[in-house]
Parts: sequence; structure tokens; C-alpha cells
Amino acid sequence: MVTTIEQRYYDEIIKPSVCFDNYNVQQYPTLKSIIEAEKHGYTVRLIEDWLRGLPSACTIPFYDDEIIAMGYDLDFYWNTTARVLYKVARDIKHPKTLPRKLELLGCRWFDRVNGNTYFAAAAIADSICIAKIEFEYGYGDHWLHQIMRLVCDYYNLPALHGWMVIEQLEKDDVCVFTNCHDTKTKKAQKEWIKYL
Repeated sequence: MVTTIEQRYYDEIIKPSVCFDNYNVQQYPTLKSIIEAEKHGYTVRLIEDWLRGLPSACTIPFYDDEIIAMGYDLDFYWNTTARVLYKVARDIKHPKTLPRKLELLGCRWFDRVNGNTYFAAAAIADSICIAKIEFEYGYGDHWLHQIMRLVCDYYNLPALHGWMVIEQLEKDDVCVFTNCHDTKTKKAQKEWIKYL
């Protein structure tokens, strides 16, 4: 929980300074993951040291005269900023732009012996595979809801019902295509997902 002063530090200093431009979203999904990778730990002291090194991921005001001109005591500024970042860095997620084209592909296989249906699914955004499900139990449109859950995680979208997310994406000018086919063998299903 952040105090009023800490909220002000977050809104005025940290939030406008965060930049994920040089960081891979898969490897560094949050600001906390960047700090842990660069400082090999996650404590207030390590974060303060990291901030004083002027990291490209968080370019807060750095020079003493600039900080003083803003009306802050130097030691209080660095310590408070580090404490606030310690509390909120795990919630600062890599912003991702929505794709222009999103393909949601599924492949189902019915196990006649046991009477179960299994699926594989993939999400391809602007010709790049962003999520895959290799083999999972589920029938009907379950494949779509599961792959949409992964798409929501990837783009930090609210976790709504699969079709509701698709409707929202289409309102945001994303062309969404869905296609699912059935295979006769488990091997064919595994081969299909392997090549995506």
C-alpha cells in the first residue's frame, strides 16, 4: 500500500520515466524483472543503487540541481523513489501495441477409445506466434477461450470471455481471424502445432 506522498512520487516521477524500449517483452514482462536481472536481487537499497546509475528503463530526474529545483531533499528523493518503486515495480508491465492482424488457430482431435476431445491452439499476431497450447483437454470452442486467455496475458488486456475480447479487439481496429479444424490422429495434431 502506498501513502499519499509515495503516490505523488509515482505519478510525477516514476510513471512518466518508465521506458521498455530496449527490453524484450518475453524476457522482461515487468519493471521488477528488469531490476532483478540488472541488480541480481530486489531490495530497496539495490533499487536505489540501480536508480542512481541512470537506467534506461527508468529515466527519473537524475542531476542534483534538477532534483533540488523540483523542491526535493536529495537523500529523501532517492530513498523515497526507491521505496515506491520497490512496492509498485511488479505491477508496471511492458506496454504492448495491439497488432493489426490476429489469427487464432485451433486443431481438435477426438480420442475414440476414451471418448475425449483434445486440442492444440496458437495465436499469431502480425505473422509472429505469440502464444501456443500444444496439447490440452477440451471440446467445442474451449480451444478459443484458452488461447484468448494467453492473448489477454500477452497484451495485458482484461480477462473477459473469449468472444467478448475478440469484439473489443475488433472495435480497436484489429482484424481477428479464427479457424479450427479436426484431425483424425493425435500425431497429425502434434505435427500441426509443431510447424507454427
